[in-house]
Amino acid sequence: KKQTQLDNLFVFYYLQYNYPLFRDTRYGTGIPHVDKYVLKNLQTPILPEHEQQKIVSILSNVDTQMQQHKNEKALLGRIKKGLMQQLLTGQRRVKVGV
Repeated sequence: KKQTQLDNLFVFYYLQYNYPLFRDTRYGTGIPHVDKYVLKNLQTPILPEHEQQKIVSILSNVDTQMQQHKNEKALLGRIKKGLMQQLLTGQRRVKVGV
């Protein structure tokens, strides 16, 4: 039987999904450590390689879109801050209808 390989990005996303488990069981000061028994008992699904790649593709696309939205939000925040500064200093006037 052909052995299925684990895609590195699939493992990365799977561990991100299980982050709350790690966060709740970490210990130590400075650099937190995860108990080896938590990792040992973590059941990682071994999916066929094509399914792993499909999942990675979808999640990578979502990550890319999220980053684009974060960048757009940051840009709009800078524009807003600049406009507020111009309004407060009187460099820009707004007509208020009565």
